[in-house]
Amino acid sequence: MLTHKQRAGKRKARLKQEQEKNNSIAAGWRLVLGTINDGIIIAAAALHDEFGFGDVRVERFLKRYSEIFEACIQEDMLDIKEVEQTLKVEGIKCIEWHKYDFLKVEKE
Repeated sequence: MLTHKQRAGKRKARLKQEQEKNNSIAAGWRLVLGTINDGIIIAAAALHDEFGFGDVRVERFLKRYSEIFEACIQEDMLDIKEVEQTLKVEGIKCIEWHKYDFLKVEKE
């Protein structure tokens, strides 16, 4: 039978493991969200440089992007496959760009 001190030590070790696991998950999410943010910045720069979007149009893009993104991550709101299918109907298909491992948009 374990003593009170031994049980407390095991409980403390278990809590430390759980905290490390939570910290690892949080770090993973920070990395994912940072990558998403980097992609948004690159998209805004491309819209500005290539298509002449100014601050108002870039802001409109960012607002709409955020709305679609939020709808996609919330359960039962919007499926990314539905977004992709809508783009296909419009004549735009998203294909995997293996060289850089991200999506490339092509007109059909």
